[in-house]
Amino acid sequence: MSRKSKYSAEQKLAILNELTRSNISEVAKMYVVGKKTALYFLLCNDITSLHSFFDLS
Repeated sequence: MSRKSKYSAEQKLAILNELTRSNISEVAKMYVVGKKTALYFLLCNDITSLHSFFDLS
């Protein structure tokens, strides 16, 4: 049984989109999330996009 996420997919996408325009500190303050959380969303997104790019299946 997995934990329920505090953030919806829409919230994560909004944070990721904002990270393309601003730095992590500003986005974290804007969305009231920790800097590490925003960084985690960014890193997870990069990893999943790499998996689809290389098609590691």
